[in-house]
Amino acid sequence: MSDIARIPFGRAPDGRMIAIDEVMRGLACECACPECRSALVACKGEMRRHYFRHHVELNRCQYPRETAIHLFAKQVICETLECRLPDIDLGPIKSAKAEVSVGTIRPDVLAEYIVEPVAIEIWVAHRVPQEKIDVFDRHKLAAVEIDLRPYRFADLSEGDWRNAVISEADRTWLYPPKEIRAENARRRRQELAEMRAKERELEAAFKQAEEEHRLHEDALRRFLETQAAEALKREQMRREQAEQRQQYEELLAAFDRWRAQMLAPPDLTKLIEAHRGYDQITPEAWAQFDADMRRFRKAMAEGLRYLPTRELRKMRGINLDAA
Repeated sequence: MSDIARIPFGRAPDGRMIAIDEVMRGLACECACPECRSALVACKGEMRRHYFRHHVELNRCQYPRETAIHLFAKQVICETLECRLPDIDLGPIKSAKAEVSVGTIRPDVLAEYIVEPVAIEIWVAHRVPQEKIDVFDRHKLAAVEIDLRPYRFADLSEGDWRNAVISEADRTWLYPPKEIRAENARRRRQELAEMRAKERELEAAFKQAEEEHRLHEDALRRFLETQAAEALKREQMRREQAEQRQQYEELLAAFDRWRAQMLAPPDLTKLIEAHRGYDQITPEAWAQFDADMRRFRKAMAEGLRYLPTRELRKMRGINLDAA
């Protein structure tokens, strides 16, 4: 027989879930299946742990074992008024009832702890749907879920089952009690405050970085403006120097022409050719020739070759003494 067919608890005539060790063998147990309500047989042999099974196996009865465990767990809590809660102590249970209506839902057990009521859900085959959790939230009703899935096919004694339900099985909050909600709210406020403080720090750091970036941009702009102004100034100086050099070259050329004219001696041959013979030169021409000769001699005597030409040529890099 499979473990699924072995039912750990039967429904007694008074409706209670009862363990196999509390009843007589066979049909004398007078127990019914908690799922389909058909008669059960108490199998109490010598070799294996005792269990219930259907007197007549019925295909329509699909989850007798899960239903038996589920009902027994609710019964244990309601009878013992004991159930460990995760991470908090709400005091002892004053009273506990199964399937009490809360709005549109019926929790497996509604336990009245000293501090506040708690809805207790038993997870054997199917966990609590989100719609039910939403009702707990709307009613601000603390709700815990006991996870009995690891015990679903376990071969346990009644005492082991009780211990699993009351304290040993894992359990988690579906909707936490006031104290945990308050602590969670405090933590959220603290996290929010820390997050906002961090946001302010980041905003301040961003503003500082933005200001530094602006200062850097201003410094860069001033630097580029200075560079542009200096480049413009250099270009202006270059143009002025080019103009001055051109003027200097023109002045030097004019001076060289003048000096050449001043230092050139009068040419007697040209004078003779101009008058078509030596004896044809007029007294006026001889007078002009003599005047030009005196001018030439005076220029030579006064050192005309070393007049401003020396300074001008020094500007051009010409060594006049070697010339």
